Formats: sequence, structure tokens, C-alpha cells
Amino acid sequence: MSRSDPNVDAVVVTYNRFYKLQNCLNAIRDQSWPVRHIHVVDNNSTDGTREWLRANADRYGLVLHLLDHNGGGAGGFNVGLREAYASGADWVWVMDDDVLPKPESLQALTMSPFFVAHIGGEKTVGFLSSRVEWTDGNVCLMNIPVPKWPWNGSFKEMRSSLPCVSNSFVSCMVSREGIDRVGLPIKEFFIWADDTEYTRRLSYHFSCYYVDDSVVVHDTPMNRLPTYSDVNRDNLWKYKCDIRNVAAFEARVGRKLDFFIAASYVLKNSLASFRANKDVRILGALLREGIRGLFWNYKTLIERP
Repeated sequence: MSRSDPNVDAVVVTYNRFYKLQNCLNAIRDQSWPVRHIHVVDNNSTDGTREWLRANADRYGLVLHLLDHNGGGAGGFNVGLREAYASGADWVWVMDDDVLPKPESLQALTMSPFFVAHIGGEKTVGFLSSRVEWTDGNVCLMNIPVPKWPWNGSFKEMRSSLPCVSNSFVSCMVSREGIDRVGLPIKEFFIWADDTEYTRRLSYHFSCYYVDDSVVVHDTPMNRLPTYSDVNRDNLWKYKCDIRNVAAFEARVGRKLDFFIAASYVLKNSLASFRANKDVRILGALLREGIRGLFWNYKTLIERP
């Protein structure tokens, strides 16, 4: 299709959340602005997800990418963006399997002045993102975008919008030009902060926007931000990913000061965990992963589609 009539593909990454995935796919299928394909990346689920996907792929218009391993959210979005790009998508609308887009969510993104300017060749947009609500209608605290100063810089084009520095992968629509320029998410991040790093990469090169008129619901168990006071031996693996990933990309923003900002993040959060649980083993594990991140040049792992 031409730039004036673009293909929009959705990408959903899933792992062992069979019923939430069905609700997500139904919500995508019911959009007032239809997607061309729904790419589902399954991270080797064991709860019947794969069997259901195979049986219902044609009915839902699914393109299946059934991995033989669990690549985490980062690995799943790496595959999904790559495959949607390879199939000719002009825009790729990404989300987790516990996201429920409202019926006009995609239409609000595609009718925004930023989308219109992009397809008209007036500007190049890296990504557009949605308002993410929790199940009670309040803003989902996990998915608040980081605005770019001046935060009201896009009001002249659309009042209910913000220019963005970064955003989560909960209803984030990435342009083909963005993927061309910055490549794919870092699959080695596995989980947490992969979306922040990737959308930062996009906003460094392109204008990126939050569109408040586009609304999705994030069906998480609780509406709160995870903190390092929550760390225990069962969930430590997630926090090890976070502290390593954040340290890695914060240390490589480009200024000499950034290394020390990243080191401060590692020390502050490792100590916050220790104050909460008094577990020396957890403290040591977080410090080790954080230090690894400080010296990890993850940028050498950026892949092209």
C-alpha cells in the first residue's frame, strides 16, 4: 500500500495467559479501524495456548510465531516487530497479552494529526502511544509515558497529547521508518526496561507522541509500580533483569555523568531491597547484576529487521 493507505499490524506477546490472550485478541479484532494482521508471539506456553492458537488462527486472522523457548517480553517483541516488518507492515501496534484496547483505540491513533502528518510526508513519527487505564478506569501506574520538554509542545496540533521521550509496550504503535532507523528491541534484556530503552532510541531520532484519546485497559492484578522493597527470592530474577538493563542504558546515554547516574540507581535500589528484607544474598545478587549492566555495551546487540 501507499503511505496514504498504510498497513497496520498488531503484535501480541504471550506466555501462559490463555484466557487473557483470548480477551486481548477479541478486543483487537473488534477495532473500528481494522488491523491487517495480528502477529502472536508465543513464548513456549504450556497451558493450552498453542493448541488454541493453531485451532483459531484462521478465524482471528492470526500470524503465529510459536517459539521453542521463552524469550521473555523483550525476545517476543524482537520477533514480533521483525516479522511484522518483514510482512510489509507500515505501522506495528505492540502490546502484552493482558491489554484490552477500547473499540476506537487504534482509530484514535490513526486519526491523530501526528499520524496524518507522517503519512503525508510532513514529518516522520517514531511511535504513537495510548492512555493506559487500569480495570477501575484510573490511570495504570505502570504505563505512564515520560514526556519530552516542553511537555505542551504538541498542544497546537492536538490538545490531548504529549511529546514523548519513552513509553511502555502497552499499546505503542511504531512506524516502519522508526524500525528502519533504530532496529529492533534488545532481546537479551529478556524482561523489564526493554520498552523504555527501545522507545528512547526512537525518540532520539524522531518525534514521538502520547495520544490521550486512544484508550486501552491493562488487566494487571494490582495498580501499583513494582519497587525494590518488594524483592524476595522468588521474584529476584525479574529485579536482576531490571537493575542490569536500566544500568546498561542509563550508563550509555552519552554524557560522562550518566555512568554515575546509573551507578547511583544500582546502589540506591540494592540498598532499598536490603532495608526491606535484610537478605545479604539478594543484596549481593542485585549489586552483581547492576555492576554487570554498568559495563555491558548492549548496543552491540542491536539487530536490524
